Amino acid sequence: MSSIPSGHLFKNLSSSLVFLELTEAGLQGNLDENIFSFPHLQIIDLSSNSDLTGYLPKSNWSNSISTLNLDHTSLTGKLPHSIGHMKSLNSLLLTSCQFFGEIPPSLWNLTQLDHLGLSNNNFSGQISSSLSNLQDLSFLQLSSNNFSGQFPHSISDLKHLVILDLSNNKLHGPIPRSIFQLQNLTYLNFSHNCLTENVLWHNLSWENMHVLDLSSNSLQGELLPSICNASKLYILNLSHNNFTGTIPNCIVSSNLTLSVLDIQNNSFSGIVPKSFEVGNNLITLNLNGNFLEGSLPRSLINCMRLRVLDLGNNNIEDVFPHWLDALEKLQVLVVRGNKLHGFIPSFKGSSSHAFHMLRVLDLSSNNLKGPLPASFFKSFKGMRRLDGKTRLQYLNYEKPTFYGGFDYEDSIEVTLKGFEIYLQKILTVFTSIDLSNNMFEGEIPQVIGEFNALKGLNFSHNRLTGAIPISIGNLRNLEWLDLSSNNFTGRIPTELTNLNFLEVLNLSKNELEGCIPRGQQFETFSSDSFNGNKDLRGFQLMLPCNAHEERQEPLQSSGDGFEFGWKPVVLGYVCGAAFGAILFQVMMFTGKPQWVVSLVNDSPKKRKRRVRNRT
Repeated sequence: MSSIPSGHLFKNLSSSLVFLELTEAGLQGNLDENIFSFPHLQIIDLSSNSDLTGYLPKSNWSNSISTLNLDHTSLTGKLPHSIGHMKSLNSLLLTSCQFFGEIPPSLWNLTQLDHLGLSNNNFSGQISSSLSNLQDLSFLQLSSNNFSGQFPHSISDLKHLVILDLSNNKLHGPIPRSIFQLQNLTYLNFSHNCLTENVLWHNLSWENMHVLDLSSNSLQGELLPSICNASKLYILNLSHNNFTGTIPNCIVSSNLTLSVLDIQNNSFSGIVPKSFEVGNNLITLNLNGNFLEGSLPRSLINCMRLRVLDLGNNNIEDVFPHWLDALEKLQVLVVRGNKLHGFIPSFKGSSSHAFHMLRVLDLSSNNLKGPLPASFFKSFKGMRRLDGKTRLQYLNYEKPTFYGGFDYEDSIEVTLKGFEIYLQKILTVFTSIDLSNNMFEGEIPQVIGEFNALKGLNFSHNRLTGAIPISIGNLRNLEWLDLSSNNFTGRIPTELTNLNFLEVLNLSKNELEGCIPRGQQFETFSSDSFNGNKDLRGFQLMLPCNAHEERQEPLQSSGDGFEFGWKPVVLGYVCGAAFGAILFQVMMFTGKPQWVVSLVNDSPKKRKRRVRNRT
């Protein structure tokens, strides 16, 4: 760690210094405000020094500064009014700092600004209409702050805008139609605000658009075929709105560059687009939570780069799409809450590597039936143990650009630990199987015990039979296990007590018997985990186990000392009580035996003397 040098050497440089770049230099401590007054300094880049603290100066700004980059530092306070004195400034980047308060009016007088990045701070208030003064602005990033009020109409006057990001604020009202006509826009992100009213798609200029993200608002309207003119679109995210109508088929047939199509949680109707062209670039297709019906289009097998396919919570009626095994990169398959029916076929021969990258499989709440073929699960290599050195990261799509790139993070809705949860981000280590609420029958394949990376396993509300596989005890990363409302028989395997990370267990409403295993996590589960098994016993159900059934794990000491369980203690107590009773009877019928009297009444000194006399 270091700090910006001070003293005579640095002061001597002040008169001639033009370029100061100390990015990722490990700087710490307070920023020296004198830097900003160096007469010839043009570029200051102190970005990515997270321990650099302090405030911006309230005066003495040099007029020569053209670039000020303090991104990813810990500078704080309000922006001083004097910041407007830097008339030569064309790039002001203060992203991911700790600034707060309203933007000073003087900032809108910096008419030379080309880049303005204030994202990930705590700025508040309204975005001034004086923003239109910045006619040369091409990069405007004000996301992840607390800006409020009406959507700023003055933005439509900024004809040179290429990047526009106002996401994650509290803006409300309609989006001005004129904004959609800005010819140079490549990135437009208004997500996570309170925007309302219709979006008039025919006003949108699509010629250069790469990213359009209007997600998590209250927008309405129909998706018109004019969207198919977006020949350069990479990401289209309209999720969590109130859009209606059908999905234009041309959206997937005429645009081979489209990588992300996310329109989940709207009110789209009709069918899933049919014409996914050969050579398309789709990585994520998320249509969850709409009113789509019909069958699944076979042309989906042309999406050879597809990693996430989420068609859940619609009205799709079809058999299990076994032909999706051709998608070798598929990691997330969600078809929950539809009308799938029939059997899951066995996968043999050329299908031996089917779904080998799959990490999340959710077929819950359908009408699927029949046995669970072991061959279907055997190729799930993505659910086996992960490399211990794997860095935690999220499933996402990144596209590098001249402006630093843009990305999209996948999200899904899952039943996690018994609750319906919306995951805004999916960790690559998140691995789960959910086949609940179907009509599957037969036994659970033993191969399930090989999926050591599994976090969640849910087979509840089916017609499964047989014993709970002992191999499930090998799933050491398992955090929730739900086998409730089936017809499982036999004992609960004691191997399940090895699941140290298990937080939620539900084995209720089966035909299990015997004593509930003791030890580890099982001591924390309540009766809700075991109710509805009439021949099951254990302290959780207030039903004692028979002595010969109790299989208590030995108590573990904290060190290397003697270890013992409860049985030796009880045995010693019983033997001691019996010996005491016999001794009492002897004393009652024979009087006080002299050796007992001497044992009780003699002091240690007398006993020692007696022993000495005998010798």
